[in-house]
Amino acid sequence: MVAGGLPAARVRVVDNAPDHPAELDRDTARTDLGLSRTGPVVLCLARLAPPKRPDLVVRAIAQVPGVRLLVAGDGVLRAEVEGLVRELDLGGRVEVLGDRRDVARLLAAADLVVLSSDSEGLPITVLEAMAAGVPVVASRVGGLIDLDPDAVRLVEPDDVDALGAAVSELLSDPALALAQAVRARELVAQRFSTSAMDRGYRAVVRELVGRPAPPADASSI
Repeated sequence: MVAGGLPAARVRVVDNAPDHPAELDRDTARTDLGLSRTGPVVLCLARLAPPKRPDLVVRAIAQVPGVRLLVAGDGVLRAEVEGLVRELDLGGRVEVLGDRRDVARLLAAADLVVLSSDSEGLPITVLEAMAAGVPVVASRVGGLIDLDPDAVRLVEPDDVDALGAAVSELLSDPALALAQAVRARELVAQRFSTSAMDRGYRAVVRELVGRPAPPADASSI
């Protein structure tokens, strides 16, 4: 907005707060999805449309043997993604699920969430994964750049090799993945809670109507 000409002094940012997925049992989630209880599972949760670049995730997974990829989402790139899966002979390792309403189950079953967009704001899917304690690998773009690097692994956009290397490293180092997941949950609690979002919107409204802020313990405008 500032780059488009809006004075920076007029810009207020209120971060979104993700839904906190229900805590589901990993083994049960995998059984429900027809997955093995062992073996790494990577989840790409995104619209299959520009600028999400799901093709990069598929190509990166092709570089990491033994990994199962679930692609949850639909859109104009679905046929292209399915064609790429056939081209790379990944039919046994990559499943394109289409639109889903069981995000909590998918996150419970996953060891890692990957988002390889060319551009982003601050994706709700990343915040949902962080809230669920699932490590994230994502492109270094948009609002993702401002996240704590200890909470989300960022790689340069449009770089299949870097994406594959980051996936491989986190899957092969459980302690590193756990530390990232713990920090991510802390960050969500600190910065992306529903109470923080509520306070942000209330502050904007008060500023617009010219009313002073109420005491810290007040619960209404």
